[in-house]
Amino acid sequence: MKRSFAFMGRAMLLALLLAPSLQATSGQSPTDGGRFCLASLWHAVEVVEGAVVDGFHALQDSVEGFFGVSHHHSRPIFNYDVTIVGFVNAADGIGNHPILFKECLGDQIKMNFLSTRNIPAAVEDAQLGLPRLDMADKHNVGAVSILVDILADKALSIYKKVPKSIIKVAYTMFESTQIPRNWVPILNNEFDMAVVPDQFLVDVYKQSGVSIPVFALPLPLKLHDFLAIQPESAAHKPFVFGMTGGIWPRKNHMKVLDAFAAEYGNNKNFKLRLHGRFGDEETILALTSKINELNLTNVELIVKPYTRHEYLEFFKSLDCYVFLSMGEGFSITPREALACAKPCILTNNTAQMTICDSGAVRVVPADIVVPALFDCHGDDASIFDDFVYHHGNVENYNASYYTIDSIMNLFALNNISLTDLEITELLKTVTVGAQLDCSVESARQAMRDVYAHYDHYLKRAKYGREWVKRYLTENLSPKYVSLVKPKAVVLGAVNIISDDFLMTDSQELYDKYRYILGR
Repeated sequence: MKRSFAFMGRAMLLALLLAPSLQATSGQSPTDGGRFCLASLWHAVEVVEGAVVDGFHALQDSVEGFFGVSHHHSRPIFNYDVTIVGFVNAADGIGNHPILFKECLGDQIKMNFLSTRNIPAAVEDAQLGLPRLDMADKHNVGAVSILVDILADKALSIYKKVPKSIIKVAYTMFESTQIPRNWVPILNNEFDMAVVPDQFLVDVYKQSGVSIPVFALPLPLKLHDFLAIQPESAAHKPFVFGMTGGIWPRKNHMKVLDAFAAEYGNNKNFKLRLHGRFGDEETILALTSKINELNLTNVELIVKPYTRHEYLEFFKSLDCYVFLSMGEGFSITPREALACAKPCILTNNTAQMTICDSGAVRVVPADIVVPALFDCHGDDASIFDDFVYHHGNVENYNASYYTIDSIMNLFALNNISLTDLEITELLKTVTVGAQLDCSVESARQAMRDVYAHYDHYLKRAKYGREWVKRYLTENLSPKYVSLVKPKAVVLGAVNIISDDFLMTDSQELYDKYRYILGR
């Protein structure tokens, strides 16, 4: 809270703080010590005047520090250190986040849980095993709340469910060069800090207008089953390329198929396995049609959820993992492939650049700019609202699953005509930054290169197997503990979460951490 102290207010404050300071002064007469303390203390109050302080404690700490005096504040009483806010589904990416956070925070942190979705409590509790927050009992709200679900979209305003903790954290990510416009005021007005899984996103969020501190903290991964797989010393016969991911256009199953078909056709010495638990029906149909059209008997399209055993067996069957995604907020499956010591081919865009920069993978240039589409801009998307939400004859529309061409086709099928200006405005309102695609030719070259120099890429993958161990729960746990209860809080020039301290450039956040830690 920002406060300006008038003369009388300063005098009263000095009177409150002067006594302990005088007692700490030695080698001076009471009069001399009083003059020294009064002048110095008045200067200290003037220095901190106008600074952001959370109540009385921050100002008292600065004065005590000036005199070398320590008042040992007891830590405020919180029944829970942190409330994790999200939904639980171990088989789903974002639904797995509460489980990963719980495992990373471990026994050092007392946690409870607040669900954001209409999932039966018994189903979530069986997977997570944390006490649930009763919103009627404010004493059980954690000192820190961490939202691990999506902030908001057209249908959901999940951020409103976050309880009023002293520190509110949004663990958030996006798969583009910009975040949705309505996320910016939500973050700036409703949260104290944003935490993203990759450094690339720190810049994206800041450039999008987020003014609260943004920290990078990688997502912990369950890799032990993958690390237990015995590395291959030679390729299978036939040589098997493969990928797995939700079958959405962004994941680029079609580009992998096109590159494989162009390079190897129906050559029985090569095989392609494309997997997804589920996805966009239009994309699934297009993949199926192309496989049939080209009569590719060496391509397998698998659309079903895998068990854990089946998932591991899928990776074991591969010689090279190919992931040409146009945009990722973190990118889990390439790290899983590297944990198996499988050579990887990746596009160097968005958060995947971290993996590409490791030196463990074959990089494919991604320099084709593709508008990123997402359905959660807010009320300012007037053309989008008019033609998508307010037209009852536009059915089965979800911008995040469609390309621009398919949007236009959808409108045409529904007999909606758009002027050039309206099309321009529509694309502005449904576009959230850009994603980056690769060419078929560059993907073909990468496949050819890995096959021709397989021993070299096996060595890279074995290095990658060591590199990905940094994402194991046990190796990230100290940083996650520092997010909630750091050993030290530092006011500095950057925002960093380390094993031993949390540094922030925000005076307000710094003071809040000191308050909950009782310092």
